[in-house]
Amino acid sequence: MQALTMNTTAIENAFERFEAAASKTAVAPLQNAQTGSVEAAAARTQLSANLTVTRTSDAMMGSLLDMKA
Repeated sequence: MQALTMNTTAIENAFERFEAAASKTAVAPLQNAQTGSVEAAAARTQLSANLTVTRTSDAMMGSLLDMKA
């Protein structure tokens, strides 16, 4: 269960990073377009990885419960 708790924090962090990159780009699009795009892509990758961890953790927990039953 600790993996899910830690992953929730990481997912929230990814959303915050994406929002910060979007805000930074919106304020000064010509100056921050490149860094904003890179930061947004990194946040999407972080989110995708953490969602995969959450799915895997959920599947493992289900398997463990099935073994116990």
